[in-house]
This record gives sequence, structure tokens and C-alpha cells, in this order.
Amino acid sequence: MPTREDSVYLPSQIHNHKILQYYKDVSDMVLGSACGILQLEGLYGLIFFVVGTILTGSLYQFAMTTFGRKGNEKIRLDDYYQHPIKEIYLGELGRQFATFVMMWCLLGAIVSY
Repeated sequence: MPTREDSVYLPSQIHNHKILQYYKDVSDMVLGSACGILQLEGLYGLIFFVVGTILTGSLYQFAMTTFGRKGNEKIRLDDYYQHPIKEIYLGELGRQFATFVMMWCLLGAIVSY
């Protein structure tokens, strides 16, 4: 059952999720564009997506925990997300892959033309 504290943080967590989603969308467009420009095909493109997604998620997590401050103490991701690891690495994975493939195909077709 949700407590009063959960209802206070929920709007902030929704806002944080939207910011994370924007970051993921931009990074997937960049990864897909790079994959198309490099003319990667098949399994190599999929490996590029998986490695790139893990690296960008790790970079986001590192930046939040290292440079984010609450007063004099470092932040905890649990304060900003309901399930931080799940949201950073696995949240909206289908949407991420669709964005990646769209840019991969678009730039791959433009470069090969």
C-alpha cells in the first residue's frame, strides 16, 4: 500500500523518468546513426546496440552517483527512481531498439546511396 512519502515523491520520479527517456532516445539515435554510417550489418549491428546501450546506461549511472549531490552527500538512485537498475538499463527496451533500427536503416540507406 502506498504511503504518504511515496505519493510525495511520485511526481518527481515521473519527471526523472521522462528525463531519462529523453536521454535514452537521443543516445539511441546517435548509436543508430553511427551504426548506419559505419555500414554495420546483421549481428554486428545488434552487438553495437547492446554494447552501446550498456555503456550509455553505465555512463548515466556513473554521472548521477558521482556528480549528483544532495547537500554534502552523494545521491542514491533509489531516491530518484522506483527501480533504478531496471529503469536505467531495461526500461523501454523495445522503444530503444525501434529508435536505433530506424536511424540505422535511414543513415545506412543514405550512406550506401
